[in-house]
Amino acid sequence: ISLIGYSEDLIFSIAWPIFIATVIKSLLALGALISASILLNTIVIILIGSFVDKHKRLSVEKLGTVLTAFVWFGAAFIKSGLGAFLFDNFYRTTRHVLGAPLMSIIYDEAKNSSVMKVMIFREMSLAFGKVVGAVLSIILWIKFPDKLNYLFVRAGLLTLFYLLLKERSRKDGLSIPPAQPDIAVPVQSSKL
Repeated sequence: ISLIGYSEDLIFSIAWPIFIATVIKSLLALGALISASILLNTIVIILIGSFVDKHKRLSVEKLGTVLTAFVWFGAAFIKSGLGAFLFDNFYRTTRHVLGAPLMSIIYDEAKNSSVMKVMIFREMSLAFGKVVGAVLSIILWIKFPDKLNYLFVRAGLLTLFYLLLKERSRKDGLSIPPAQPDIAVPVQSSKL
């Protein structure tokens, strides 16, 4: 259920570009804003990776969740190019604070159990989250067609689903059934 939070990425991928194009009319300014944001964030990602390595992953993920939700709530009030630039930077940064430990937890779980089951579970959870997010967004957009910023509040609320994530002990796993052990077939040795 915690991976339903991933549906907020759908808003960033679809609604945010539409919104930002309504705030910034010049394509050159829009391109410069996004380029500067991505460049700055490239540096920040390296720092976040180092930070995640030094702290408890679940604590960093929780911090990233709360910060990302607050950034989404703030996006509902953006009215200028500067606001869009700041949101874009803060969102990308907080999303990495959330995403780096989350992926680390999932990949460790895959390494310690069935890789295929964990990855399929992850992908199915992400797909389910995006479907839930899309349906909720469409309902919200139909009800309030001129209020695109309501989608940002919804994204903030769905981001909070990540708070439900719990890092389990190695034996508990992600509630994925354990892999079936290979059945040993006795091999008769031939004496030469």
